[in-house]
Amino acid sequence: SNSVNLDNTIFRIYCYCTLLVLCLLFASGCTTKHWENQGDSCVFTASEPPLRRVVNYRDHDLCNRKLPARTPPFPRVRSNPEMQD
Repeated sequence: SNSVNLDNTIFRIYCYCTLLVLCLLFASGCTTKHWENQGDSCVFTASEPPLRRVVNYRDHDLCNRKLPARTPPFPRVRSNPEMQD
């Protein structure tokens, strides 16, 4: 009975350690992507397929890009009744 409890304890410790290692490997795989700032976009270049080069124009936080300056609309176009729906 005592050896069965010891075997169960060792098996549980082994399972917990395996689960911990798998979680750490998964987490490190998700955080190692390095995006490069290309001015108007963030680019990720991988060394293997299927996606060798990924370009993202919208998510500014991927490569710590600042938001682009907003250009205001031209006032005459905005107030022109012919241009409105």
